[in-house]
Amino acid sequence: MVSIFKNELYKLFHSRRIYIFSGIMLVTLIGFAIIINSISPSELITTDMIDEMKGINFPLQFLSTISDLLLPVFVVLIMTFFVSDEYESGTLKLPILQGFRRESIIIAKTLISIFFSFLMVAFVYLAANMVSLGLWGTKSYTADGLLSITKIFLLSVIPIIALVTFTMLLSLLVKNSGLVIGILIAILVFSSLIGSMFPEVSKYMFTYHLKAFAQITDSYLNGILTCTVSAIIFLMSALFTFNKMEIHK
Repeated sequence: MVSIFKNELYKLFHSRRIYIFSGIMLVTLIGFAIIINSISPSELITTDMIDEMKGINFPLQFLSTISDLLLPVFVVLIMTFFVSDEYESGTLKLPILQGFRRESIIIAKTLISIFFSFLMVAFVYLAANMVSLGLWGTKSYTADGLLSITKIFLLSVIPIIALVTFTMLLSLLVKNSGLVIGILIAILVFSSLIGSMFPEVSKYMFTYHLKAFAQITDSYLNGILTCTVSAIIFLMSALFTFNKMEIHK
C-alpha cells in the first residue's frame, strides 16, 4: 500500500494539472477580490452588504462561489487522470502485473485524490486570507472569526471526499475521461436545480453539501452523515467494480 501511494504521489506532483489548477484558482481568486473591491453602494446593494464580503468574510465568500462547480471539476479532472486516462493509455494494469492487490490500488488512488482535494482547499484558504489581508488589512480579523472560517474550510473537505469516491466509481464504469467529466458536470448542474426546487430532499444528496458546507450554520451533522454514508457506499462499489473488471489494454 505504501509503495503504491508513493507512486501515485509522484505522479500527482509530476503532473502539470496540479500546477495549472493552482494557477487558475489564484487568478480566479484575485479577480473575485478585485470585483468585490470595486463594487460601489447602490439601491440594490448597501455599504453593509459590501463590507460583509470583505475582510475575514472574503475567504468564505470565495469558497462558497467555487465549492459547487470549479473546485469539484478540478477534483474530477485529477480523478480521471488517475483512473480513466490510465485505463485508456494501458498503464492501469501495470500495478496489477506487479502483484499489487486491486483493493490496494483503488484505495491508494482514492487517498491521493483526497490528499489533492485537501491541498486545493488549503491553498484556497491561505491564498484568500493573504489577498484579504493585502486589500483590507486586519481590522475585521478576530481569533474567534479565524477559528470559525478554519473550521468551515476543514468541513468543506468532507463532501469532496464523497465526490472523490463517486468519481472513482464512475471512472471505473465509464472508462472514458471526457465522458466522465461531462456526466459529473451534468450531475452537479442537475443537483443544483434539485436543491432549488426541493431543498429538503436535496439535503440527503452529497452534492448539495458541496456548497452547503461553505455556509455558516449551527449544525453540520446531517451533511457529515450524508457524505460519510455516500462515500462508504461509493468506495465499496468501486472496489467491487474494479475486482470484477477485465483490463485488456
